[in-house]
Amino acid sequence: MSKPRYNFEKLDKTFVEREFQLERVDGHALLAQWEAGTSPDAIDDKFGILNQQRLLLGNRLEDINEETLKMNYISLVLNLVQFNGANYTAFADEKLEAEFDNFILTGRVDWFVAKGKYKPETPYLFLQEYKRTKRAASDPEGQLLAEMLTARKLDSTIQPMKGLTITGKFWNFVILDENQYCIGKSYDSTQEDELRDIYRILKVVKNEIAAKF
Repeated sequence: MSKPRYNFEKLDKTFVEREFQLERVDGHALLAQWEAGTSPDAIDDKFGILNQQRLLLGNRLEDINEETLKMNYISLVLNLVQFNGANYTAFADEKLEAEFDNFILTGRVDWFVAKGKYKPETPYLFLQEYKRTKRAASDPEGQLLAEMLTARKLDSTIQPMKGLTITGKFWNFVILDENQYCIGKSYDSTQEDELRDIYRILKVVKNEIAAKF
């Protein structure tokens, strides 16, 4: 008998907690370390470009449609951080799939950074984006965790797994460490100081990836 197949976008935290015996914790030392991290280029001249776009979009961040948000803001943040190197790059809309004891998890991932030049080999950082607020039948954190668990099944050497969710103007960083996961505070990307934090935190993980791959 073939195993049931579950698509990422249909999954929620209840499923992943139950099936993988995960525990959500309110605080995690590794997430705190990541969010507090610094690097020599944590804030560079490119941040001015990003802040200018924040000012141009203003309150429209909460009203523009999903594709406009991606093209005019989210992609700018990620591109200015420059998640690409000789042995790693950012991938979008790539399929990820792994077989577990009782089922198969599968689906296309919004965006992630992985080792590999043309095709993803070892995923390291995941992003799950939702427009404005969570859709009634969707759970961005559950979907993100399912993607991270799938990546860990394919390559167990990456510990911990890191990711983030974007819901409208809010960015949340997430860490999956063994059987625990933690969702960090919500950063409001319409506020300059919090956008500066988002940019810095992404720079920190970018430098981790560059050193690893």
